[in-house]
Amino acid sequence: MKKKLIFLAVLTVFLALVFMRQNSADIPLADIESQLLSETDISRSMRKSGDLDLLHFMSVAPQDTVEYLYYRDTGALSVDELLIIKAHGHNELGPFRDAVEARIDEQIKTFEGYGPDQVAALNSALIIEKGPYILYYVGPDQDLIEEVFTHAI
Repeated sequence: MKKKLIFLAVLTVFLALVFMRQNSADIPLADIESQLLSETDISRSMRKSGDLDLLHFMSVAPQDTVEYLYYRDTGALSVDELLIIKAHGHNELGPFRDAVEARIDEQIKTFEGYGPDQVAALNSALIIEKGPYILYYVGPDQDLIEEVFTHAI
């Protein structure tokens, strides 16, 4: 009986830790954007994009998100971009993850054969899911972007 209680307690603690790890605070993307802009250089190399760009480049309809933040480099040969999407819940990130992976595949096909630097950057793209958020980033200082994002939420 004592072993069963210990096992049940350990299982409960384990499940609580797993649940807490996948959840995050409900932080508005404006707060995350403020931290990214103050702690990184994304505003120097990228411009903020709107609904049409999100739909055109990422194949994500803005109304399918709770909110989003999308920055991209406007250079013709650049693949640098930052996308953070807040979904209704962690279990609803699948379509957004698929859109990110499709974008990476599309960009790799575009730059295959003449853009080895772009292909290398795309192959090492940063994709993080935490709670209802997904972050996709291609560009320099991935460690800094990851740190700011994970600490913000």
